[in-house]
Amino acid sequence: MKILTAEQIRQADQYTIQNEPISSIDLMERAASQCVDWLLYDEDSPLGYCFSFDKTLKIFSGMGNNGGDGLVIARLLAEKGLSNIQVFIINYSDKYSPDCEENIKRLEKVIQKLEKKKNKSNKKATLATREPIPTQQHLSLHYIKSVSDFPEIQASDVVIDAIFGSGLNKPIKDFTAQLIAYLNHSKAQIIAIDIPSGLFAENNEDIEHRAIIKANHTLTFEGYKLAFLYDQNYVFTGKVHIVHIGLDKNFMGQQASDLFLLTKQDIYKKLKVRPKTAHKGNFGHALLVVGSEGKMGAAVLSAKACMRTGVGLLTVHVPKCGYNIMQTAIPEAMVVVDKKKKSISKICRESTDLEKYTAIGVGCGLGKGEKTVQAFHDLLKSTSMPMVIDADGLNILAENLSWWDFVPKHSILTPHPKEFERLFGRANNPYLRHQLQIAMSIQRQVFIILKGATTCITTPEGKTYFNTQGNAGMATGGSGDVLTGILTSLLAQGYTPEEACCIGTYLHGTSGNMAAKRLSQEAMIAGDIIKYLSKAFRSLHYGEG
Repeated sequence: MKILTAEQIRQADQYTIQNEPISSIDLMERAASQCVDWLLYDEDSPLGYCFSFDKTLKIFSGMGNNGGDGLVIARLLAEKGLSNIQVFIINYSDKYSPDCEENIKRLEKVIQKLEKKKNKSNKKATLATREPIPTQQHLSLHYIKSVSDFPEIQASDVVIDAIFGSGLNKPIKDFTAQLIAYLNHSKAQIIAIDIPSGLFAENNEDIEHRAIIKANHTLTFEGYKLAFLYDQNYVFTGKVHIVHIGLDKNFMGQQASDLFLLTKQDIYKKLKVRPKTAHKGNFGHALLVVGSEGKMGAAVLSAKACMRTGVGLLTVHVPKCGYNIMQTAIPEAMVVVDKKKKSISKICRESTDLEKYTAIGVGCGLGKGEKTVQAFHDLLKSTSMPMVIDADGLNILAENLSWWDFVPKHSILTPHPKEFERLFGRANNPYLRHQLQIAMSIQRQVFIILKGATTCITTPEGKTYFNTQGNAGMATGGSGDVLTGILTSLLAQGYTPEEACCIGTYLHGTSGNMAAKRLSQEAMIAGDIIKYLSKAFRSLHYGEG
């Protein structure tokens, strides 16, 4: 799935208006209607069972089109019978957008209609019983012009943020910034419409000093904004839900983008069919150079993951101390033993030693002893085959930056944020780090998988893939070793490095999600990710899970 910029979405908006055709105010109505459907019927909605429970909905609307969305949501929910809705328009300017202004008028008409209905009911009640009957529905409109106009927010309230949209390009100031701080300080559930107010759609510099809504949920139109895919911004977006509002699909599909969100359909299309007449030689021969004394667990995890991802043959190069461990833990693998007992000292005697392998993975539990460092150097110089480099392989490379020239082109590097920083330097914010990652992939001609809650994959051609599969239960020792095994297996089977990165991270995250669902995030360990690889594959092939 392509990730488009805020400007591209704006253009799609205009194209849809002109070519569907549909008026801008009717498109706003359609967008708000989709938000209302989510609010009323989605299992994640804080309004759940809204007709049974007396929740107060407080909608904060700006003066532009995002504010217009909020006004339409209020009107539609009132028409659906929601009992208590309070709308607050923030007067941060002296001019409304035309569609926002029109929707104020429409909302006022609904309020007047409800008041007439209320008065009529009370009049009948007075004649019959001499006592008024309390109305079952309340809809009110208020204006906020200063701090003194801020309403009281209860923890049981549901707040909708429709103050600013994705067109915002400067920090929020004055009493509007104070309002955002006030809403964030409340304990109410906050739902942002399209984007949390104050958050820019792409680049968010100086974010620590800006007023930004901290939403529990974000209902975003048509697709993820780039900013939503940076881990540091999760505190603002909360859980993101895509709401389709009917923008022209052909126009959006034709927009140029080097940014992609990995979906189940994308991964399924990349999977190869395993021929009925295949033999083990058809699925490659992987070499894993892994392990040292005290870290043989990393070697075992990477080897098991490699086999479970479908490689035909696996050879594992380990120090002498790892021989019995490997032969016992994974009898399906062949084991090559180093001459040193506690660490690896020499990976290949001649370059021809590596010719029988179709992929190499190196680094898991490797250590950084002097002879191991030299062995890693020799390995880099001995082959032009793309390899997977992780853990201590990355740490050794970070301490010997002159060795970059020896790293085979199109190799896959899998750093976590600290390893990335040691390799490539520090960036001041997630957007700039992403730009640095793209630049380094192009300059070094390698694939970089930056691991995180959302995994960011960059290619030598400058493309970026984001994988949102995974959970906090995977933040445990050994998860990265499992990923290395998966990636090495896919490379060995003949997948391109780009395909291996996309499929591998998706499988890794999906397996982790399945493990967490069954075991809980707290109780799962890295080995559980391997156990659920079969279910992850079955979910792709047969839709199970």
